[in-house]
Amino acid sequence: MRYLLLALLFVFSTNLFSQTTKMPQLKSGHLAWVTKSDKYGLYNTKLKQFIIEPRYDKAEFYGKDLSRIKIGKFYGFINNRGKKLSELRYETTINFSKTLILAKEANKFVLIPKENLTSDNLGFAAGKLTLDNEYDRVIVSSTDNYAVVELAGKLGYINEEGVEVIPLKYEAATLFDDGVASVKFEDTWGAINKKDKTIIDFKYKVMGGFQDGYAVAKNKKSKWSFIDGTDKPLFSFKYDFLTPMNDEGVAIAKQKGKYGLIDQVGQIVVPIEYGFEEEYSGLLQICEGYIWLKKDNKWGTVDHSGKNIIPFKYDILHSTNGEKAKVWLGNKMQIIDKDGQCLQNCE
Repeated sequence: MRYLLLALLFVFSTNLFSQTTKMPQLKSGHLAWVTKSDKYGLYNTKLKQFIIEPRYDKAEFYGKDLSRIKIGKFYGFINNRGKKLSELRYETTINFSKTLILAKEANKFVLIPKENLTSDNLGFAAGKLTLDNEYDRVIVSSTDNYAVVELAGKLGYINEEGVEVIPLKYEAATLFDDGVASVKFEDTWGAINKKDKTIIDFKYKVMGGFQDGYAVAKNKKSKWSFIDGTDKPLFSFKYDFLTPMNDEGVAIAKQKGKYGLIDQVGQIVVPIEYGFEEEYSGLLQICEGYIWLKKDNKWGTVDHSGKNIIPFKYDILHSTNGEKAKVWLGNKMQIIDKDGQCLQNCE
């Protein structure tokens, strides 16, 4: 039962590497990347004609005169006239800031200043595109200009210019939220500000990332609560497990081996009487208005008032995207919607 393929699996030490993606930029002034016969071309909406014929598997703007393109498995860069600015060599790229691109090549992330691509002196012909830094992983935010970087198992932070503003010394790290980030050092968790100053002592067994001013934390007695950026608990450390709050202000809580939902002040909104599997905690972020739980070892759903929506009858919850779920009923796999209506293999 460990194959929840589409749901966000929440494990505190690994959820920290959830990479925030940015929406593709397909328009720039009168220019737009459009598809024709499943290929991307650059179209001038004023002249109503292609200035680069459709030939790319993917394409998007990374700047005023800079686009990322893909052919086959690899990405590269061109300008608005179709001039090649780099080879097709990158496994993935991230449009990190106004000045910097993060690109993965040979299992390492490299830093590419955009001016190195677009400048006649420093561009493709010169050969050297990247800064000297390289990393095993990078984690970017859509709301903050610091990114988490990892090399050889140690984590730190770079700013939007690619400068290592916090040394790579932590065992785990989250993105900054309102100037606060949770980090792990010598097997305990605390919190730092952007100057790498400790603002919450390293005393917790587990801490999640801060969101809307609060982070979930597990203390030395293995009890859970939410704390703010001053280390003040939202309520007493009384639960045996907690997930982060979702966007609807509820979290999954555990007491005496059972699970339910609590609200933002720790009050129980769905009775703590159900079964669950903690590695599936990301379901709470996917399923708006309801949550998958277990009763008598069968999967079903309840809404945030505790009303049973999908009957507790499914043996395995294989995967879900929030709108549809793949489930097993006995030896039969079915696709059902969020109301429990069968869509495939219903006979």
